[in-house]
Amino acid sequence: FELAGCVEARCRLPADVSGYDITRCNTDDGPLAAYQCDVACQPGFAAGEGLLVEALCEEGSDTFRLVGCYAECQAPSGIVYGATPSCKGGSILTHGSMCEASCEAGYTPNPPSLKCQNGELSPADFECKEANCDAPDGILNAQDPPCQAGKFIVPGTPCMALCEKGFQPSVAQLDCTKGVLSPANFSCIGSPCAAPSAEDQDYGTPSCVEGEQVPHGGICTTVCKEGSSPTPKTLRCHAQTFEPLNFTCGQMCAAPVGIQNALEPACAE
Repeated sequence: FELAGCVEARCRLPADVSGYDITRCNTDDGPLAAYQCDVACQPGFAAGEGLLVEALCEEGSDTFRLVGCYAECQAPSGIVYGATPSCKGGSILTHGSMCEASCEAGYTPNPPSLKCQNGELSPADFECKEANCDAPDGILNAQDPPCQAGKFIVPGTPCMALCEKGFQPSVAQLDCTKGVLSPANFSCIGSPCAAPSAEDQDYGTPSCVEGEQVPHGGICTTVCKEGSSPTPKTLRCHAQTFEPLNFTCGQMCAAPVGIQNALEPACAE
């Protein structure tokens, strides 16, 4: 077979070759086929993400269409509290790539990222704001959230510590500076119990041997006025509440006497 009718396409370089290195595509002596025209990107330009740099000689045209080279973007400069470089990927970004904004420790970027589009970032820059603080977590017997301000603390706003009923915070407030709480944490301590009181009972004064206040986890040894006996003998304090809640004072009876062969006194109590 003799194949005919197909003519190799040949093109010349366009007038505008900005951004392209054409040293290996010289069409001064006449048009070239696409495979004879090898172009690259000039300094300051680079192939966009996922793109090829090439000269296309397309049907119906006698001029190469140069594709793939785009102006690079420079990471923003002069950002107050910005890191150096201000983009985590470096100071130079290719077309279509993202600048992941970076700040000094204790600051967060707004917006968090910028896109490089043919030499320009969108948006053009960002600002570094003092970082919020996360409310502490994992605190036994703390409320949820454990700070009056919520789960996130704005710089300059204190975390007012919150505990469940019957517990009190070891520190009243934690201050937020550059994303760090000071102090970093707090604990919820069981509140003491007040010695029981009741108008219809012959309680001693105070009604606990240990005094008017019994610490969390402590024991109240119950006390009645002379002639009365407490039931039960002890109460345990847990988070501002006694277990059991109260005790009673009963009249004491005299131990029996005159019992043959009995010990003195006749009752073990």
